[in-house]
Amino acid sequence: MAVIGYGEQAARHIEAISLVRPIQHVRVWGRDPQKTRRFAEAQSRIGYPTTACESARVAVGGADVVCTVTSAQFPVLEGQWISEGAHINAVGASIPSLKELDADCVLRSSIWVDYMPMAMTSAADLMEPLADGRLDPTRIIAEIGAALNGEARGRNDASEITLYRSLGVPAQDLELANFIYQKARDLGLGVEVSL
Repeated sequence: MAVIGYGEQAARHIEAISLVRPIQHVRVWGRDPQKTRRFAEAQSRIGYPTTACESARVAVGGADVVCTVTSAQFPVLEGQWISEGAHINAVGASIPSLKELDADCVLRSSIWVDYMPMAMTSAADLMEPLADGRLDPTRIIAEIGAALNGEARGRNDASEITLYRSLGVPAQDLELANFIYQKARDLGLGVEVSL
């Protein structure tokens, strides 16, 4: 597994993906070498053997799963670096002025998104090649929920590069927060604070 970025989302992606895939080793790259090393050391200490890399290209070379979790203004992941059969989780750069992926990365991939209206207004890495005609709209397969419930296909074969472009869905965040709040109230947990 390769992770580009070393913040909270990076740590959560390593933890979550390790629950469903046999991740044996993690390679990480970030713009600040010291923070990258500290992140790698911290992940290794908690049981995820992690190596800090000197470049994003080195980090993603040969990786089965690649996660981009940055607020990059310009692409930090190039399509030419991605191995056949890799899966990419692109979850950072969630506003139109930011972009984690270069066009080649997008064009080589079969794409799923979390919420189509959000992807078409905020994912610059998808919007730009769609607008100039390089990206065929049929390369965007579906929202991830359609794949999860069997309404849309998943991976076609072992060599296909798959991309999940996630931007977050504020309505889902609010619903989850409300669910947790209601559950805590029902169980008598937490402390109410007047603001």
